[in-house]
Amino acid sequence: MELLRPDETVPRITLDWLTETFNANDFGGPKVTRTELPAGPAVRIRQNLAMSGSSDMDAGVLLETLTYGVLPTGSKAAVMLLGSWSVPGLTEEMEEAVDSIAVTLTVGY
Repeated sequence: MELLRPDETVPRITLDWLTETFNANDFGGPKVTRTELPAGPAVRIRQNLAMSGSSDMDAGVLLETLTYGVLPTGSKAAVMLLGSWSVPGLTEEMEEAVDSIAVTLTVGY
């Protein structure tokens, strides 16, 4: 997880900004869904990324990712949750796991 705070370059973090900043179009556009989590409004970004191999001789790797950008109620910062995997055939199970973690996020002040 990562905490993003507003600054001079991004004075206000929004769901639109999170969507724009945390998506790639490696294999078509991401699947973006807005949702409400117990911690606050969120954006769910599901996408596949092309990762380079470990050397010039290695083929690239398909990295599947599921990212949540959450704007905790009462906060100006955002919380990012990223799940990623590269093993084929685990998509459904990994998405369910990340989704189940997202709904348990809590933020204390």
